[in-house]
Amino acid sequence: VEILKDKNGLNYGSKKITVSTSGIANKISEAADEIGTYLALSLHAPNDKLREKIMPINKTFKIKDLIQQLKYYTSVVKEPIFLEYVMLKDVNDSLDQAKKLSQEARSLNAKVNLIPYNTVDGLGWERPSENTQRDFLNVLTSNGIQSTLRKEKGHDIEAACGQLRLRKEKQEASEAI
Repeated sequence: VEILKDKNGLNYGSKKITVSTSGIANKISEAADEIGTYLALSLHAPNDKLREKIMPINKTFKIKDLIQQLKYYTSVVKEPIFLEYVMLKDVNDSLDQAKKLSQEARSLNAKVNLIPYNTVDGLGWERPSENTQRDFLNVLTSNGIQSTLRKEKGHDIEAACGQLRLRKEKQEASEAI
């Protein structure tokens, strides 16, 4: 980030950079004091039990601690946090979870980016239906949360984020045999 911001580097302003994190809570206040950029947290679940299944880092850094640190971050940087939320069919896409996510987002004055999961062979998750995606988004927006629903391109031909990597790894593994 220092190189990106340095006048002898790329000379980007802090507000042209977003740093994404899985949620290393004990480093967020340090980041606020040192880098001052936008921050995106990969949340993916509105409670600890579910987030631990999706993101093992949550076993160490609980949502409550993240929220506390993110509040500090916004108090220093004076910009909203982005909550990234990959939607997984029948895992984290219920309307109750949307309501809980709304509460967490409101407590941070955060913006929510909903990302429909890109189905990958060999992994047990699936993409929610378009109706489920829209209903989830509607719960957020009706609760006053600024939210976007990412429109993916390439999912139908297995060329979206995550899909090509797995295909390449499988191809490399079969060629090695």
